[in-house]
Amino acid sequence: PSSWGAQSPSSWGAQSPSSWGAQSGKLPRAQRIVLCQRYAALLKRADRYAEAAPLWEQWARLAPGDPAPCIELAKYYEWHAADPALAGEWAGNAMLCLSHWPKGWMRDEAWADVQHRLERLQRKQPQGRP
Repeated sequence: PSSWGAQSPSSWGAQSPSSWGAQSGKLPRAQRIVLCQRYAALLKRADRYAEAAPLWEQWARLAPGDPAPCIELAKYYEWHAADPALAGEWAGNAMLCLSHWPKGWMRDEAWADVQHRLERLQRKQPQGRP
């Protein structure tokens, strides 16, 4: 619609992501996934990671076999929320998703990236914690 360009990018996130997500509940699931992906990407580009996190979580719930939102959440919790334990949980969820992918170079590349992240997160854990 032509009205989309009428708002400045700073006003796109005027509503909280959780209220935006509730409003998108009337859309078909596939469209909600795309909206979560795109709105979260917009917020990420604007360095609004804390606002993007609930959208990544919603995306993960809507597409449980997709490792992408899990990877985004692992990055967020590792680098922005400084919670390596939660980052590790999300990276583990990404590995679970990837374990269901067919073998091939795409899976191998994604697996290596997530494995590297998990190893780094393990080093960040305090001694005595798994």
